[in-house]
Amino acid sequence: GLDFYISQFADGQSVSEEEFYIDKELYSELLAPPEAAPEPAPYERRAATEEELQVVQQLKDWKDATPQGLLKVKKILEANDGSAD
Repeated sequence: GLDFYISQFADGQSVSEEEFYIDKELYSELLAPPEAAPEPAPYERRAATEEELQVVQQLKDWKDATPQGLLKVKKILEANDGSAD
């Protein structure tokens, strides 16, 4: 296998291309096409809890654009960072 393949280079590349033995089984696994991976299941986001939906509505209705109001929005977002809604 590999030992014989490498031994052909012992004296440099003195073996002619016609005499050089190419052991295709040695690297056939590398050249084989990859196995088809199974189709992954489609992603399904969990349903929002009632509390998360209330926070979403609160943020949709938010009108206070003052620095203090935006700080409150930031705190609400940080407290609910696990929600995707």
